[in-house]
Amino acid sequence: MGVSTESLKGLPLLPPGIYHFRFDGFKPKLSKGKDSTNFNADLKVINHPSLNDSQIFCSLNSKAGFIQLALVHSLGLQMEVEGDTAYMPGKFLEDTSDPDNVEKWQYDGPMKGRTGRLEVYERSYQNKKQSTIKQFFCAIAGCTEKHPTELG
Repeated sequence: MGVSTESLKGLPLLPPGIYHFRFDGFKPKLSKGKDSTNFNADLKVINHPSLNDSQIFCSLNSKAGFIQLALVHSLGLQMEVEGDTAYMPGKFLEDTSDPDNVEKWQYDGPMKGRTGRLEVYERSYQNKKQSTIKQFFCAIAGCTEKHPTELG
């Protein structure tokens, strides 16, 4: 079975700019080092005349709390805090037949379906151009957090 050579090139680049997006969930995988999880946020462009439903890549590693905070705030939500640990709102439901397989986790929570804004820029990585999130825009009124403006 073959595929078109065009499909081998990957997703088309998003032009640099500011986009409205919808959060559709996560597609988690273990990191290459198997010491953390890449949540792989499923973000789609919305309210754009020609790029609606375009995928925005966001690996969102479990060790990058500052990026998790920026994403959550861009959706108008707060992190959930228990003691000295903060969590993205909601939970991951494990597959009862394979509970240790993070790729089978399903996100259940208030982030799903919410919308936000972010900025994308183009960078070179391993001699390939890619669209990368530069920053998420906070949607929390009166927020005093210092959100990163150079994520990539």
